[in-house]
Amino acid sequence: MSTPEDIRHKVIVKRERTVAEIVLSVLLIGAIAVTVLMVGARYGVLLPQARFLIEAGANGLKVGRLGRLQIEGLSGDIWRDLSVQKLTVRDEGGLWLEADNVHMSWRYGDLLKRKFYASAISAETVKVLRRPTLTAKGKDTGLPVSFHIGDAKARVELTPAFSYERGVYDLDLNLDVERNGDQRGQVRAASVLHPGDHLYVDYDVAKARPLEFLVDAEEARGGALAGALGLPANQAFTFKVAAGGSVAAGRFGAVAGSGTLEPLRAQGDWSKEGGVVAGRVSFTASTLTAPYARRIGPAASFVLAGRRAGVDLFALDARVAAENLTLRARGLADVGARKLEPQGLDLTAETAALSKFIDGPDLGRTRIAGRLTQAGGQARPEWRFAGIGTVSAASFGGYGLAQASGPVEIAEKAGQWDVKTNLAGAGG
Repeated sequence: MSTPEDIRHKVIVKRERTVAEIVLSVLLIGAIAVTVLMVGARYGVLLPQARFLIEAGANGLKVGRLGRLQIEGLSGDIWRDLSVQKLTVRDEGGLWLEADNVHMSWRYGDLLKRKFYASAISAETVKVLRRPTLTAKGKDTGLPVSFHIGDAKARVELTPAFSYERGVYDLDLNLDVERNGDQRGQVRAASVLHPGDHLYVDYDVAKARPLEFLVDAEEARGGALAGALGLPANQAFTFKVAAGGSVAAGRFGAVAGSGTLEPLRAQGDWSKEGGVVAGRVSFTASTLTAPYARRIGPAASFVLAGRRAGVDLFALDARVAAENLTLRARGLADVGARKLEPQGLDLTAETAALSKFIDGPDLGRTRIAGRLTQAGGQARPEWRFAGIGTVSAASFGGYGLAQASGPVEIAEKAGQWDVKTNLAGAGG
């Protein structure tokens, strides 16, 4: 016969077993649920209905400044080996890029390590229909993941709306971009319409590796590459860039040729103690720079020199000289952080005809001198200039001023400009 103590002991043991069974059941149900979800996520996307939902969700996604994405005909294993029948990108002006039969082999598991790894990407055709409008650049938040593309191949067509002359190229590239900014890659573009014409790019930019940056582009009788840069598409075109050394110390040279013209020539070197970059650019050679030719002049020369003036500070001296503009900036800056010191830069600018820079009244020789400062941090800087401006031979309708001078303040934040002036002078 059971005693009261035996009965209590059996009740406690039964309760403990019941609690243990409940806990084990919950854990088992949870494990089954997780397994079902993982299997569903892994293989559910193979179902047409799931691919349709993914396709609908991807459409309209913003691709940086380039526009919005549209895909059609998604197929394959989304997690490993997928295909898209048609991919397009649209901006405010409409469709500007389209790609047919895009295929990608990739490893989805690497995303858990903040890496995007694609062993192969290919497209039957990629057409650049026109120049994109390129929306305003937003806040730079850095790369969310690093990128590795083992091998990408495509037949790329540049239309006359983009490059003034049709060009067809077989493109082959590979790319590595780390989240810390280190990157390297190789690009090979060989012309199909004009055998021998090409664009080759090799680069390796990293703090712990030797610096390499090589560009070799050539079109014997001109072509779409020249046209894409706004240069005459019917004249011989060359573009060479070579840089070597390291991120801390090295040198570079760049030269572009279009027919008998030389649109660009620049060279420079740098080290831990400073450096200098100098060159000359022609604004009349390209339709893309023609607006600058009307305002500044047909060409401009430039020099940027810096010498160490502290642990992270460099004394900078920059000069630009053109027919209708001379500019000089001097001061201390943190070159690595791309940041001005609190005292800013002393800035002087002079133009023989201010009217060429602005749409408005006739304004003659103008000189502005003052200080350019930066605030708001590196991620979203605010620029402010405060100084004195002097304008000669100003004409406003029937009223003219021989000379006017006074304070000038210019502020820029997130692409918004605020200009304040209080000029006063004598009539002419």
